[in-house]
Amino acid sequence: YGGVGRDIFNAERTIWDSTPGSNRLNTYRYFADVGYKKKISNFYSFSANATYNGYMQKSIISYQPAKFQSNDLLLEYTNFINPYKNLNIVLGGLANNISGVGVGKDYIALGIPEIEWVASYQDLRWALYLQADYTIMNRLKLIGGAQLNKAPGIKTDIVPRIGLIFNATEEFGFKLLYGEAYKYAAQFERYANLKNSNLFGNPDLKRELVSTFDAQIFYQKPSFQLSAAYFNSTQRDLVYLKDAKIDVDFQVKRVQRFDNLNSSLLFYGFELEGKWLPIQQIIFSGSYSFQNNKNGEGSTNNTPISNHMLKTGISYTHPIFSLGFYNSYFSKPTTIITEKTTINNPEPTAFNIASLNGNLEINKIFNLKTRTQFTLNCFINNLWDQKIYVPEYSRRFINSIPSFGGRSFLIGVAVKL
Repeated sequence: YGGVGRDIFNAERTIWDSTPGSNRLNTYRYFADVGYKKKISNFYSFSANATYNGYMQKSIISYQPAKFQSNDLLLEYTNFINPYKNLNIVLGGLANNISGVGVGKDYIALGIPEIEWVASYQDLRWALYLQADYTIMNRLKLIGGAQLNKAPGIKTDIVPRIGLIFNATEEFGFKLLYGEAYKYAAQFERYANLKNSNLFGNPDLKRELVSTFDAQIFYQKPSFQLSAAYFNSTQRDLVYLKDAKIDVDFQVKRVQRFDNLNSSLLFYGFELEGKWLPIQQIIFSGSYSFQNNKNGEGSTNNTPISNHMLKTGISYTHPIFSLGFYNSYFSKPTTIITEKTTINNPEPTAFNIASLNGNLEINKIFNLKTRTQFTLNCFINNLWDQKIYVPEYSRRFINSIPSFGGRSFLIGVAVKL
């Protein structure tokens, strides 16, 4: 209304411990966003957003309490400048304030005080960004930009983005894109202090960096689309758990501590994708992708990610309802077993995840003559109720862990005022 938009979301989830009668955690998530957009002229407009993300996880067992909470407030302002027809410029900045703490008891015993499992923290991060694109003769678009990032304890860095999109004809074209992105270490990775589990954070962690090159060729018509893409992505300074010796309560202990990986990790592969509309109401879609990865020492398949992925789907749209069926196939992941790994669970294998979703337009079914629109949504995930296990890649104490829950049903109502 009047250029102002807002979204509010709240969710709650209960997690049961695997040991009968032991602890239980309730998880709460909160989200709110308020935005304002304004067009000043044909050459200039702007947007402003304030976004809040809240998270809390707490135990309901009084003799072993645990509580983790975080608050994330993001303020962003963006300028959209169009000095002349073929040139678009985006210039903006953001500030992100993050705070939180995690407290609990290492031992189930009366009289043992709570300690900070995740030390209290408050970080102010900010970024400035600039991007421009210029179109030549309605065929070639050139893209260039950069983002400057700063967080406490980490030096200022700049990540670039460049690319071009060429449309040889109305149906055929190709894209070449290169970009870099960053990720700051999570607060748990920096400040964890779980003495009972011998797990500790590292406040000196560097940010993770990924640089990606994409090349895509595409052909599209109103009734079908085809594309083929190659990708090459290098990740540096990844955060992982490392065996280390540190001083804990005046004693040197062997623990697990977060650290940055000294070598890089390269992902490369290709993807084929297509879509076909035999009639306007029916869409067949599918894609196949292959990936491999290699670390700095030349070793391949170092992650539990499947090498082959195949996705298929069909959807039907009617004025009163819509229905879609989708299936994703993942090949057997790499087995990651070390001398400290115990075989407690089934070995990971190839698996399928199928889903079914549908929508019903309530106003049209019951011929409701109101401005308010009601839509009934239904979603079924893991339709075949498969039991899916993946390698326990983080600590590798056990061979595998469950990856997906069983068949689940979600029903909701969307109301558009």
